[in-house]
This record gives sequence, structure tokens and C-alpha cells, in this order.
Amino acid sequence: LYVLAFYMVTGLLQGKSLEESFVRLRAMYCDTVTTYLMIWPAAMFGLFWAVPEARRIVTLACLAFVEKAVYSLIELSRQNDREVVVSVDVRIDEAQNAAGSAVSSVASEKGTLAIGGLRDGHVP
Repeated sequence: LYVLAFYMVTGLLQGKSLEESFVRLRAMYCDTVTTYLMIWPAAMFGLFWAVPEARRIVTLACLAFVEKAVYSLIELSRQNDREVVVSVDVRIDEAQNAAGSAVSSVASEKGTLAIGGLRDGHVP
């Protein structure tokens, strides 16, 4: 329930619809749970083993802040990966269009040379 609540509330606070929040939850669920399981068992062991009782609340709050920062980094890396893929696709499309234009212009220049240039006795 924690992961569900986290993504629903943050999605709504970011101005996203419930559907968009669910899509984000589905995309991030495995990474979030994996990160959660990597952070919290060790953090709880260290918290109760090494931290004095009077400082546990502050330490727990700091650990929760680190957890949220890690989730933000995961989300940021996913967004950057998507932007890289989109920019590569755009560049490939631009290169294909440029190549198509170059082939068309070479073909039209050859046609001009074959028809007009040689008939008139000069090459433009």
C-alpha cells in the first residue's frame, strides 16, 4: 500500500490525472520495490543496533529523505533515457530526410546536365 499511496499522492500533487498516476506506478513499481528492499532492511538493522533511542526519529527521517531522493534519481534517469531515445529517433529521421533531399537534388542535376547542358554545348 505504501508504494501505491506514494505514486498516487505524488502524481496528484504534480497535477497528473489518476490514470497517468497509475501508468507511472506500473512503470516504476518493480524499481521502487527493489530499491525499498535494498534500503530499509539494512537501515532498520543499523537504526536499532547502532543509533541511540533518543536519535532514532531524526535518523529515520534522514533515511526517508534519502529514500525519496533515490526514487527521484530513478525517475530522472528513466526520463533521460526516454529523451535520449526520442532525440536519436529525431536525428535518424532528419538524416534520412537530408539523404533523400540530397539524392533528389543529385538526380535533378544529372537530368539537367543530360538534357540541357549537353544539347547547348556547355556544362552549367
